[in-house]
Amino acid sequence: MNASNKKLSAINKLLLFLMVGLAAYEVILGGNSRQIIATWAYTVGFGVLLISGLILILLGYDTFQRPLIVTIATIIPLAISMGLVADFFPAWTYFYLAFAIIGLFLVGVTRMKVNPRSASFFLAPIHGISGLVIFFTPILLSLQKVAPPGFLWITLGGALIGLGGLLLSFLRVGKAFISQQTILSLLPALLFFTTFFFVLGFNSIR
Repeated sequence: MNASNKKLSAINKLLLFLMVGLAAYEVILGGNSRQIIATWAYTVGFGVLLISGLILILLGYDTFQRPLIVTIATIIPLAISMGLVADFFPAWTYFYLAFAIIGLFLVGVTRMKVNPRSASFFLAPIHGISGLVIFFTPILLSLQKVAPPGFLWITLGGALIGLGGLLLSFLRVGKAFISQQTILSLLPALLFFTTFFFVLGFNSIR
């Protein structure tokens, strides 16, 4: 991507500012959870989303070329899925926590110390697993009448964050089916709608 295309458009900046506001709101609420580990997980997830949005506003699309930023962004789906597991499947809490810590460590080490493309082999399954947890948990809980139908908004948010993560991982290994410029220009909208749907879903259980 050339220098002229690295700057965010006005509409993408607006979407990111709105996303930052929504993420800040959810940080304060902690996912409306009363479970300590879940509350911390949601707070971390939305906190990282907030910080990522601010960095993206300041640095533009160059953000996605920085290994540390991409590694930090991996925390978002891991933390939110961790919160869901701790909230609704407490018996699996520490197993999933171990998966999240090991996964984040592997992504960080391979992206910073090895060929960045190697990190994609870890990034894709980690985003995939955490995305599946976020996607299917609300469906299962709604079918069991444990959560209201509005909780299904989280499923849609999970689908979007999974899509964004997979597009980025494919982009890094040069196997994306659409151009780099198109993917990067779509990411602010994906981030905004992901956050918006998460906020709708988590606030449905207040």
